[in-house]
Amino acid sequence: MVGLQLEGQVQIDVYSELGHELQGEFADSCDLELPVLTTRLPRLLGRLVVAAEVVGRGTLKLGFDTGEVLSVYEDSDMYECYHIEIPGRQRFVV
Repeated sequence: MVGLQLEGQVQIDVYSELGHELQGEFADSCDLELPVLTTRLPRLLGRLVVAAEVVGRGTLKLGFDTGEVLSVYEDSDMYECYHIEIPGRQRFVV
C-alpha cells in the first residue's frame, strides 16, 4: 500500500498500480508496481495538487504545481484499488 497525505487531512490509500508522469527536465513516465522498491514520488512532497479528475471507470489523476501527474489506476474488478478519506465526509472506495 502507498499512502498519500494531502492538505486538509485528506488521505488516499493506494492498493493498485501507480503512474508518475514527469514534466520538463524528466520527460518520461514510470509505472510503479507494488511493492514499490524505487520511486521518484518523494519529488511530490510538499507540492500543491492543482487538478484532480477521474478517467474511465475510476482511474484518479492528480496534477501537481510542478506539472507532474500522479495516476492511481483502477485496475481490478475483484479488489479495491484505492480509498479516499476526506474529514467530515464519507469514505470513497474504488
